[in-house]
Amino acid sequence: RHVRSSPRVVVDLPENDALHRSVRNLADAKFSAVEEITLVDLLYYDDLVVSDRAVERLNTKFHTELSRKERELREASHA
Repeated sequence: RHVRSSPRVVVDLPENDALHRSVRNLADAKFSAVEEITLVDLLYYDDLVVSDRAVERLNTKFHTELSRKERELREASHA
């Protein structure tokens, strides 16, 4: 029986060419530069892989703030 995997997207900065090329080798995944991603994309894909740098830009792009938990995790990882 063939099990179809869910679509997934990897989001990072457009200059991460190595990641972009690597994701092309995955059957049901696509690379999306953070500037190209839309809210529809975020809702469509079952799995999202987003770099820390891309999260910061997404927060700016969609005018969102980090949750208290996200701020604590970020501060702990930079300590």
